[in-house]
Amino acid sequence: MQKAQSEKPKRPLHVISTGNFPLVRFIGHLDGFRNRRYFTTWIERLALWIKQGKTPFLFVHTADKRGAP
Repeated sequence: MQKAQSEKPKRPLHVISTGNFPLVRFIGHLDGFRNRRYFTTWIERLALWIKQGKTPFLFVHTADKRGAP
């Protein structure tokens, strides 16, 4: 997991949507409890975007690929 994380660029988190089709790339942790905690904020943001008439896309993956839908 450390190797996978080291290969990802460090970028700031942007939660402002400037278009009608925002894309969220959620890179999950192996620990499901941590994922729930991190994802709670995104659930709220996705709900807001939908309420605003936007169509968000959600791309989810985990380091071991087992927990990703």
